[in-house]
Amino acid sequence: MLSQFFIVLILIFTSFNIIQTIEFGCEHNSTTYPIDTEWTLSESCQTCKCLSNKIIICRNRTCQIPKDCRMGEQLTLKAGSCCPTCSPIRRSCLYDSTAILVCYQLYFLFNK
Repeated sequence: MLSQFFIVLILIFTSFNIIQTIEFGCEHNSTTYPIDTEWTLSESCQTCKCLSNKIIICRNRTCQIPKDCRMGEQLTLKAGSCCPTCSPIRRSCLYDSTAILVCYQLYFLFNK
C-alpha cells in the first residue's frame, strides 16, 4: 500500500511540467543588459539605462566642455565624436605671397 502511494505521488509530480521563464534585464539591438546597467549608443550620442520591468530610458550624453582652449587651439567636434574638444587650429596665412600653414611658429622666425 505504501509503495502504491509513492508511485501515485511520483506520477502527480512528474505529470506537471511547470515552466516559468523569468527574464531579468532589457534587450536593445539584440543585446541583453542586466537591470541597472548603462550603455552608450554611439550613433546617437545617448546613454541608456535598463530599469526594472524591461524599461529602458535614454538621455543625451553630458559633455565636459573645456572653458578655454590654449593658444593655437579651438573647440571642435570631430567626426564620430559626441563631445567637442580643444584641437589645433588649422589655418594658413600669407608671407611674401606664400601660404604658410602654421603662422604663429614661423612668424617669430621671420621677425627676429
